[in-house]
Amino acid sequence: MKRRVFVTGGAHGIGKGIVEAFARQGDEVVFCDLDPVFGAQTAAETGTRFCQLDVTDAVSLERCIRELFETWGDIDILVNNVGISLFKPLTELSIEEFDRVIATNLRPVFITSRQLALHRQQNGNCNYGRIITFARPATCRARPEPRPTPLRRAASTR
Repeated sequence: MKRRVFVTGGAHGIGKGIVEAFARQGDEVVFCDLDPVFGAQTAAETGTRFCQLDVTDAVSLERCIRELFETWGDIDILVNNVGISLFKPLTELSIEEFDRVIATNLRPVFITSRQLALHRQQNGNCNYGRIITFARPATCRARPEPRPTPLRRAASTR
């Protein structure tokens, strides 16, 4: 069965591996990322579709999801992978930097999951569907210098 898969942050790293894995299985994959060079390269290498956008821009992210609904009718698998880290102690982190981490790492999880839920609710679709949201093991480990990324990961997995 060819599944329709949407991945946030799919141009490199773990996200690229996710895109490659689904593409290898013959699934139809669209991914978004901020990086136009790696995004285009990943799309060309995997035969997938790339949407360049900033996930902190709710309007752009929602537009991308709506376009997928118009094209595909639905999304079978939503992979919330996008994330940034600021490697500095919590005591040295500004509120603006923390807000950037939350806007990049947590808010898109809400936006994409909400859009999918609204679409399914409006269309009475209760068929197969998965939402996968990544969290790192550091979420549960104590560190002498706390960082904001584990805080976001914990917020999205509880």
